[in-house]
Amino acid sequence: MEKKKLTLQQKLDKRTYKTPNRFYNWIYHFIMADIKLGKHNPEIIYKDDIRKETGPCFIIWNHLSRLDHSFICKATYPKRFSMVAEYNEFFRSHLAAVFKMMHILPKKNFCVDVKGMRAMLSIINQGGCVTIAPEGLATITGYNERILPGTGNLLKHCKVPVYLFQFRGQSLAAPVFSPYYRYGGKTEVTVSKLFTPERLRELKTDEIEQIIQSALKNDDYECKPNTSSSGIREEKAARACTRSAINAPTAAENLLCAARATTLPAPPADLQFTRTNISSLSPTALPLCICRSTFPTGAFGNESP
Repeated sequence: MEKKKLTLQQKLDKRTYKTPNRFYNWIYHFIMADIKLGKHNPEIIYKDDIRKETGPCFIIWNHLSRLDHSFICKATYPKRFSMVAEYNEFFRSHLAAVFKMMHILPKKNFCVDVKGMRAMLSIINQGGCVTIAPEGLATITGYNERILPGTGNLLKHCKVPVYLFQFRGQSLAAPVFSPYYRYGGKTEVTVSKLFTPERLRELKTDEIEQIIQSALKNDDYECKPNTSSSGIREEKAARACTRSAINAPTAAENLLCAARATTLPAPPADLQFTRTNISSLSPTALPLCICRSTFPTGAFGNESP
């Protein structure tokens, strides 16, 4: 009888997890941290050095960008870690090999995922390090989101050290709403120990979650000019704005905008945006506009990233 081929979902259900291989960890660090992060000028500030942690632990961080995993790799190396990723990411073919090689842990968002919890606990029981983003998804505004319920229960149950990686500037360098990276700015990661096992025993679950929510507080658009990313290519600076419809306060109908270099003109000429040197678009004519997320298909022709 022919053996039935397992689906990817069935393979994930049967997969076991362990701390990543040292050689694979070195390769991952070389590509993602040494090569990919160079142009983003990362600065790692150690208030407590997680690299000296010998036992099991958790890492939590404020999820800002598509490059967060690279910053975590740079800050923890040579310590190995197992990152938690959203379940649906495991069905993207170009990520399959890396996820399996680095023992990335699947977790379904916004629901009780028993298998995902077991995967995390298996790494902790092996003496490994698990990294989780309590917010679940990366922010699109640069400001931290609410953490997911149950985070406090997990940490209190495990009673292992919890380290905080406070990110700053990453959402300006690699925003989740844009396919382009922005180079030339400065990014920071501040590493500190948020909870000790003794502290977790003393605190209630809701108190733990309140402390985490407060610790993750961040607004990247409050960054000083020298800490934001301004090196986006000139020809792409305003291009993404053509995917939205902009209503001018004095106009009665939607405006069709054509992006050219760093200026976004709009007919009639009472609304104009110019890219500033701190990764933002500033109105040069009117103080207010309303951006809409929908626009007729094909309004701007065939766009390519």
